[in-house]
Amino acid sequence: MTKTNDYSASIRRLPEEKLREYIERPDGFHDEAILAALWELASRRPLLKKELKLENEIAERIKTPELIVYNDTVSNTAVIQSSIPNLYSIRSIQIFSVLFSVFAGGILMAINFNRTTQKTEAYKVLGFSLLYSVMAMLIFALLGTQSPILSVVLNLIGAFLIDELFWKRVFGKEYKFNKQQIWTALLVGLIVVSPLLYYMIKSGTLPTF
Repeated sequence: MTKTNDYSASIRRLPEEKLREYIERPDGFHDEAILAALWELASRRPLLKKELKLENEIAERIKTPELIVYNDTVSNTAVIQSSIPNLYSIRSIQIFSVLFSVFAGGILMAINFNRTTQKTEAYKVLGFSLLYSVMAMLIFALLGTQSPILSVVLNLIGAFLIDELFWKRVFGKEYKFNKQQIWTALLVGLIVVSPLLYYMIKSGTLPTF
């Protein structure tokens, strides 16, 4: 009988390369998600010795979770919190994409990839978001408009594509992370765009609805 859990349905669609990520970087995923990945691999090929060992370790850990302390509060968990990366959430990326540009959202996503040692993906998302932002500017130039509504729509589409093409493809739905606060990055973004905003107000070129 095939072993399954709550993660099996989404794990089943992944290629073997992605399944191996769950095994090679187990600190970044929930134990149940790793088990689902191991079980899916086992349905495709015999598990290696180290994979069988990992399966047994996780199964035992789930039965007897570690007792650790967070902010003086004792809780039962099998997760070592210090190993979980601090990442900008997809919501933060969406906010930056709408307020500034898709390229700004892409920078946050690239920071996420850099923190998870996936530099190739960081370059990919930077290239994609920059190209998308340039194409958006060309659309405005061709239409002869600076409509804020169109800008918001295009930026939301760009943020959606970053989520679908990068976050969900690389991290998936089960990736475990601490949410990075957005305030410092937001302040930097406001400082960067404030001279341009001031110029647009003074020159009377500020877009209107």
